[in-house]
Amino acid sequence: MRITLELALFFIPVMLSTVLLFPSNSLSTDKAALSIGRNQNTSNFVSYQDATLGIKLLYPENWKKILHHSANNSRVEFISPLQSQFEIFPPSFVVSVSNTSSNLTLDRLSKSIIDKGRQSMMDFILLQSNITEVGGTPAQKLIYTFISPDPSLKLQFQTMDIMITKSKRLYTISYTESRMQFNNYLPTIEQIVHSFEITK
Repeated sequence: MRITLELALFFIPVMLSTVLLFPSNSLSTDKAALSIGRNQNTSNFVSYQDATLGIKLLYPENWKKILHHSANNSRVEFISPLQSQFEIFPPSFVVSVSNTSSNLTLDRLSKSIIDKGRQSMMDFILLQSNITEVGGTPAQKLIYTFISPDPSLKLQFQTMDIMITKSKRLYTISYTESRMQFNNYLPTIEQIVHSFEITK
């Protein structure tokens, strides 16, 4: 249980950092001009592959990519340019990879993250928790809302986390956006998720 709680402690900061800030592997890296959701311009998707993290995916070519590395985990963050002057935070998603134990289950992990979210996030509300698949591999999906910890903003955010365990590694795809804008960018995020592959 300690391992699970330690991992939960890692994921909560990852989810908050994005504020301060299924099953298909058939998409080809040559495909372009994919629709990226209403209220957005059409953009080409490009391939990103990281041999160290063991992941491969497609993402909009005009999104900025930032790598973060630490002793126990690594993550890559993709940030969209602001689409209008009314947006406060640009949409972004994070793919994080960490080593884990063989007895860690998605059910235990999701319960720990939910408990930690209720303890540490203001007005945390769980909207969805269910098993899904990404690339033919079982995954846990969590969708929840919370209020920004910055008292000057008082904005409500919505997060979708998709977690996969494979070969003693935990892969998490996180998307956080203001609740008003969340659905606008969801088609783009779903395209990215459908292209996601674990390469090792």
